[in-house]
Amino acid sequence: MNLNKTQLIAVAAVAIIAIAAVAWFVTSDSGPHKGNAEFGVAEFRLDVYGNANEDLVIDQKDVDLIKKIMNGDETGSHPLADANLDNKVDQKDVDLVNKIIAGQDCTVNIICLNPAGEEIDMPVSFPVKHAVPYGSNISVPFINAGAVEHCAGYMYKKTSYPGMNAILFNSDAVEIPISRQMTTAGWQQFIDLDASLIESTGKGIDAFFVDHSLTTLDKNPVYRQDLEAAGIPEIRLATADPVEEINGTLLMGFLVNEEQGYKYASKSIECYNDILDKLSVLDVEDQTTYICITMSTYVCQNDSTFNTVPAYVGGTPYYVVNAEFAALYKGTSSLPMSDPEALSNFDDVGAIICSNNLDFVTSDVNETIIAEWEDGADHYKNLDCYEGRVLLNSICPGAVKLAAVAAVLYPDLISQDMLQDIYDEVASVALSINGHSFDEARATITYQDYVAAQNA
Repeated sequence: MNLNKTQLIAVAAVAIIAIAAVAWFVTSDSGPHKGNAEFGVAEFRLDVYGNANEDLVIDQKDVDLIKKIMNGDETGSHPLADANLDNKVDQKDVDLVNKIIAGQDCTVNIICLNPAGEEIDMPVSFPVKHAVPYGSNISVPFINAGAVEHCAGYMYKKTSYPGMNAILFNSDAVEIPISRQMTTAGWQQFIDLDASLIESTGKGIDAFFVDHSLTTLDKNPVYRQDLEAAGIPEIRLATADPVEEINGTLLMGFLVNEEQGYKYASKSIECYNDILDKLSVLDVEDQTTYICITMSTYVCQNDSTFNTVPAYVGGTPYYVVNAEFAALYKGTSSLPMSDPEALSNFDDVGAIICSNNLDFVTSDVNETIIAEWEDGADHYKNLDCYEGRVLLNSICPGAVKLAAVAAVLYPDLISQDMLQDIYDEVASVALSINGHSFDEARATITYQDYVAAQNA
């Protein structure tokens, strides 16, 4: 199915929450670059040059706008109108956008991240026919983008989260088994797969989708040397961030020319707007502060993509209110807690949100809750905020994570019924969780869940 034939649904133009002297916006066309939670901007758009009006699709509206720019009838700033990136807007851009709309083979220019987290322009063969996703935080968005039919192989452990990754793992794609770190054997299999595809089809791997939170490609220069030699684009997407997960799913769906990514993104944006509508009455003095954790006992640094989820739903990052914490955890990665006293100076925080990958729970629910909660729990038991610790299932769809955290931070505003409704809405378009209940997906595990499981 061709994404660009899909009619763009109406998305709420702007939703605003007054938080800590910052306005929080949700819009599909709010500027030339994506914002981030720290600065209060959640922008949704398809990050492809040729998307002149910066909405969720490339369609005739973009052609019409490009023509207006060419004729001098439109003088506003439209940085994505230059589809072929030759520093001018002309008939060549119209021709390229028409090729994209028709789904014809061409080169498109997208915006993704470099290893330093900076936005860069990347040329990619369109439509993508032989993709490879790498990392647990990108495999589920890849599935929800409808990209599995265009998957040549995947870098992942097949035993990891087989439920949410079932569509990928059960496909004809080649499994390239690796551990958390890249392996020499796994990388060689990846390179061999590219060569095999070229021999059999004339075209090799044309998109290497990388979860930006992974740093393993930085460990050995040979990885990127091989990518450059083979002409394989490394498309880094910050899919650990729930807003960028939605944008990333939209982008991957576009690149494989499937409507599914659009369906997922548009429904997710609709649900996020519903959350912000409910939070619009939140007073500044009622904001909840939070600290984010990954891998049970690793404190997320201030600019980590794992540190953004609560900020998008009205939480205040703890580093904003505590200068000592801000200085100690400056950076973009995470730091291991040295001992159970590591957070003892900061236990006045309102909530501790622990990113925690968890597959579907279809049996032994109480045993799972107890085991997950007690993993690393000794590092928190002495804190006054111990009962404010929450485990967040990081491989749930982004809108579900946003709703679940909002319900934890502000239960009086985001009810459990609303959380269930949002899950059901997202599950209707998310291939990874379709057919599975909210209880099975376990978006969060709270202290109250832990106590109930112990008493069951």
